[in-house]
Amino acid sequence: MSSGALSCDESTQARRIRSPRWPHMAAAVLLTSVAAQAQPEVQQLFKSDRDGLGQPLHYADGAPAELTGAIVTLAPGQSTGWHTHGIPVAGYLLSGSLTVEYANGDKREFVAGEGVIEVLDAPHQGYNAGDEPVRIVVFYAGAPGVPLSAPAVAP
Repeated sequence: MSSGALSCDESTQARRIRSPRWPHMAAAVLLTSVAAQAQPEVQQLFKSDRDGLGQPLHYADGAPAELTGAIVTLAPGQSTGWHTHGIPVAGYLLSGSLTVEYANGDKREFVAGEGVIEVLDAPHQGYNAGDEPVRIVVFYAGAPGVPLSAPAVAP
């Protein structure tokens, strides 16, 4: 799906992709110090730098904006890999429970029905320690050409 105004068909038909941008939790490249594992499934819902009338999106200071939405699925035992976000990212868990581990050693668990505001510029990883798939709707508030996430080295 390209940037720009979305047609009715584009906005209602989500595509399933394997996104190297979702480490995320997450939208990314999986880098772990352990054996490599399959990437989370990422279903891109939309990505646009234009509003519903085709006008360019922008932030309050006039800088160009690009919004991306996705559903990320982590199978039991699967991890996003360590990564960072240089843009605001928020999510909502549709199913399962997700453990997020931060480079400082802190851990936090999120369950279905909870919202998640991701950390900016701080290495972290999400993983599914449960026995059912984790499904998260994720929203990225970025800008054209700015990556949704970047791989990070495990602490």
